[in-house]
Amino acid sequence: MSAVYLYGITDRPAPVSDGLRAVELDSLAAVYAPAASGEQAATEEALWAHEAVVERLLEAGPVLPARFRTLLDDPAQLEDELGRRKQEFRTALDFVRDRVELGVRAAWPERRPAARSDESGSAYLARKLSERQAAALAAGELHEPLASIAVSSAIEIEHAPCLALVGSYLVERDEVDAFRAEAERLAEEIQDVHLACTGPWPPYTFTGSSVTA
Repeated sequence: MSAVYLYGITDRPAPVSDGLRAVELDSLAAVYAPAASGEQAATEEALWAHEAVVERLLEAGPVLPARFRTLLDDPAQLEDELGRRKQEFRTALDFVRDRVELGVRAAWPERRPAARSDESGSAYLARKLSERQAAALAAGELHEPLASIAVSSAIEIEHAPCLALVGSYLVERDEVDAFRAEAERLAEEIQDVHLACTGPWPPYTFTGSSVTA
């Protein structure tokens, strides 16, 4: 059997069309297409083509999106994966049902680390403390209000080239407008912040472990 390219796990019956196929087992369906020969380059066009399929699945119901270039040996391996981890997939689908992911990136260009090549040990520790305090402030003034609207969230704090917060938020579909409105309010009220809110996206960050072994 030829290799298969996995797009995601959905409810059964799977919304397949345009060359897509599905392995269905109990209440689950794994949506795939025959894999192209050779390794697929991670071009912008290829990445958006993958995203378009996953978003089409999301329109039909909950989906556990597979990462770009997720390959399995054949449909039989995919069926085995569904059978072996069906409870895990079922639980994950229920968690993201009627929910989408929104992304937030906020940067404070004026809050730049002041590292020096001749920095002393005490100056280094003081700078690190200042960075931690800035990160806590960023979380308090921006992340916490957004997290209060979301079902779940995950953030990373960056310190170079300037202080930045990168967040992913799982939001109920009917709360998307409220989340965006809150992000816009924060962008206007927080001093010196540059903020962008993107999505809604399929819930890549909130599907638990990978959909393949």
